[in-house]
Amino acid sequence: MAYTKPNTFADGTTLVAADVQGNVDALRVYLHNNVVQADLLASKWVDTRHIQPPTFEAIGGLQHGVTGYQGGQWSGALVNLQFVTSYLNGAGRNSSTSEWRRVPNTSFELDLRRNAKILLHWSVEMEGGPDDVPQVSGRTPAIADRYAYVAPYIGTLDAAGRSPLDAQEIKNNADGFRSSPPYGPSRPYTVCNGYGRRTGVLAAERNAGTKTPVGLCFWSQIDRSSVVNWSVALEVWYL
Repeated sequence: MAYTKPNTFADGTTLVAADVQGNVDALRVYLHNNVVQADLLASKWVDTRHIQPPTFEAIGGLQHGVTGYQGGQWSGALVNLQFVTSYLNGAGRNSSTSEWRRVPNTSFELDLRRNAKILLHWSVEMEGGPDDVPQVSGRTPAIADRYAYVAPYIGTLDAAGRSPLDAQEIKNNADGFRSSPPYGPSRPYTVCNGYGRRTGVLAAERNAGTKTPVGLCFWSQIDRSSVVNWSVALEVWYL
């Protein structure tokens, strides 16, 4: 049956909050439970998006509706470190062919139902090194020349690549560690260029029926780097 508001208001009558809220509550129930085919035929402008609530994936932080996706993840109010290391992508080989790897907990998988446009908004704050592992010819560059790269990706990881368009390159904090108390890096990360922060946006288009991974990935020559803070947010709309 068609929606019928429980409360009507005549001109000059004082509005009561409870009556207005009653009409809103009744409309909410109607849109989610009581819409029938005859109501749609009577109002041809009504489309699926007007009456179908989206689904929400709590773990991934994604909301998927008939018009697309939206959602995001971030490190939170407190520091929630993720770690990246050269030991996961070719032991820091000095080569662009070394595999890219996902930054933990920064990825989504989109199950696209229609052709779509994707916008990935991201930010990252990293500390690199100190990495004082001895240089090995053909595998690790000199200590002062080591970098960790973080890039956004939509689709395959090998599409990230190292270029000025990538996210952030973090230089090794090349002064190494203290050998006696107080232990830790010999000099601050900011002094030795072992710190960096960057934000950006990556756009892409994908066809219907594809499962598309989206997130942040890294390529590293540094044996230990910490991702101090990060965020990824998605806007996906169907064409």
